[in-house]
Amino acid sequence: MSTEVHELQRAMLTRDTDLAAWQTAYVGVGGAFEGFLRVAGDGALADRLRAAVRRAASEESTPEVPMTPEE
Repeated sequence: MSTEVHELQRAMLTRDTDLAAWQTAYVGVGGAFEGFLRVAGDGALADRLRAAVRRAASEESTPEVPMTPEE
């Protein structure tokens, strides 16, 4: 495999790892903030926030591009 392919694979792996960490933090912070809103008595806003957090949690990462060696 060429150097460019290896570099691309490493970059994609780094991107996917960083995206997974960001998504975990986003969902966790969103859930905590939803709880704070409920405790504060703003259930309607908490429901709106929960919908956004659920969308983020269920989104797939960017589709994988198959890596084929250059011919």
